Amino acid sequence: MQESGKTLDLTEKVKDPAVKWAEFPESARTTATPNGQVIGFPAIVDNLALLYNKTLFDAKQVPYPTDEWTWDDFRAAAKKLTDPAEKIYGTAYSVSASEDTTWHFWPLLWQRGGSILSQDGKQAAFNSQAGWTRWSSCGRWRWTTRASTSTRPTSGTRRCSGTAGSR
Repeated sequence: MQESGKTLDLTEKVKDPAVKWAEFPESARTTATPNGQVIGFPAIVDNLALLYNKTLFDAKQVPYPTDEWTWDDFRAAAKKLTDPAEKIYGTAYSVSASEDTTWHFWPLLWQRGGSILSQDGKQAAFNSQAGWTRWSSCGRWRWTTRASTSTRPTSGTRRCSGTAGSR
């Protein structure tokens, strides 16, 4: 967009303290600043978080998540917490085929060193080793933990002990 010449340069405007430009995360500011020129404000700043139910962790004697947890730790805990007979699932992941699924997948892809687009921004790049590794790990979570993959609890689902969620 910036290279089209049809965007307004907002670089000086965002220096006004009333704009509170610095309150946007650095990555969001960078997205709106191609070639050093601010061309807009981030429309959505979305964060992923791990939410967990201490009552369920305590009942199954599973240690709470820590900053040192790996995805293997996450998967192992989810498996221990899952009890399909009680309709309790150790994790849930959005597979709604909407932008919500995309917003969850992209950070997982980036964590593996993958990209959405090629360096020149002209070709899709997620069909890569990093993309397949991340996508297949999501599938393994589903089948090895018997995790819930619904966008909302199914009828009769009582609890979900942990979920990667946004907003």
